Order: sequence, then C-alpha cells, then structure tokens
Amino acid sequence: MNKALKHLLIGSLFIFAQSMTLAAFAEQGTAVPQGTKAPEGFVGDSTGVVVTDGYGDCVKTGFPAPADVKCVTPVVAEAPAPAPAPAAMPEPKVEAFAMDATTLFDFDKSNLRPQGKAELDDLVAKVKSHQAVDSITITGHTDSVGTDAYNQKLSERRANSVRDYMIKDGIDTSLITSTTGMGESKPVASNDTAAGRQKNRRVEVVVESRN
Repeated sequence: MNKALKHLLIGSLFIFAQSMTLAAFAEQGTAVPQGTKAPEGFVGDSTGVVVTDGYGDCVKTGFPAPADVKCVTPVVAEAPAPAPAPAAMPEPKVEAFAMDATTLFDFDKSNLRPQGKAELDDLVAKVKSHQAVDSITITGHTDSVGTDAYNQKLSERRANSVRDYMIKDGIDTSLITSTTGMGESKPVASNDTAAGRQKNRRVEVVVESRN
C-alpha cells in the first residue's frame, strides 16, 4: 500500500467514526457535551468545537441539523455569600462615682449608715441599667488625721463594706474586679482645711461598661 493511499484510508476511517458518533447523539436524542466537535449543521469555533448561545443550545448553520441535538451547559455552583462582618464592639464607657464617707459611715467607722445604704441602692440601680458591665473597682480613701497604718486599714474596711453591700444588693461578685484601700495617700484636696479633709474622706466606685 503506497503512502498516499494509506493516508486517504486513515482519514476516511476518522471521518466515518466521527459521523457515527454524531449520528448516535442525534438518533438517541443525547445532548452534545460542551467541548465536542461541532456536528454537521452546527457552528464550530476556530478549533472546531461546537458554539453555544446564551441558552446553552448549539448554534446552527443554515444547513439541516438534527433538531433534538443540544449542547450540555455545565452547572456552575454559585459562590457562597460572604459571611457578614462581625459587629464592632462598642468602646468601653467609664463612669466614676465618688461618695462622701461622711454620708456612708459614722465617724471613724466602717459600718454603713441608712443614708449610705440609700446612696448605694441608687448606685446599684444605675449599674444594673447597663446592658454589659465589664468591671467595677472600689477604692477607699481617708484624710490625713491619724497614723498612716490606721488610715490604711480604715480605708480598706470601708471599701470592703461598700463591696459587700453592692453584692447583697444584686451585683454579680465576678464584676467587682478590685477592692482596695489607699489610706491618706491619694488626697483630692488639701488636708489643711476641714472642707478639704471632708473631700478626701471618700469611697470611689468606677464602673466600666459597653452601653
């Protein structure tokens, strides 16, 4: 068999096989998968692959073509919607309440007076009105009358009395992160006058919340 005849025979076999494949698609009503060479009567691209329209159908030429042959349009899964960004946490709000020790306690005592309990009831109500309380700190202070050691112990006892009453009044123990006494070391006014000493005798409650 000469070379030219061999090439002609191979080409004829290829065309015959392709025709039989496309005929099978048409006879069985099977869709022509995308990427398949264009059947007779359908438009192919520059590589001969069948061209589809916006509906996923094969684009036909003006020549007769099997009516039941269609292209298969692959189903493309939609990308999942992005997860919503987490809501930003509001900045903490800090409120400081300085309560006069004369209102809270009798002279040189750490037991709360009725008037002092009423003032703490109001404070507890304010704390409970917040939606999210992060922390509460309680600090006792005294004036400079007396020894440093005595004033330190008195400031601690008074801070503890305020803490215990607030817990009894419904404040969660875990919210009170610090209860300390500073004695006479942190005055806010001069201890040389009676008015100044009264300002220095105090209990400070600092509330940090997010609303």
